[in-house]
Amino acid sequence: MLLNILPKNIADELQKKKYVKAKKFDQTTVLFTNFLKDLQHTVREYLQRIWSRV
Repeated sequence: MLLNILPKNIADELQKKKYVKAKKFDQTTVLFTNFLKDLQHTVREYLQRIWSRV
């Protein structure tokens, strides 16, 4: 899972030491999301589509 969201060297260090020293990256993207809320919204929309066809 860590390799899906972190650079390999950071994920490796985190798995070995359980922490990483702060590093500087010239370019990066940060994503903040609430997976549970997004999932609930998706399921609700899906169910509404199904019920609207019945």
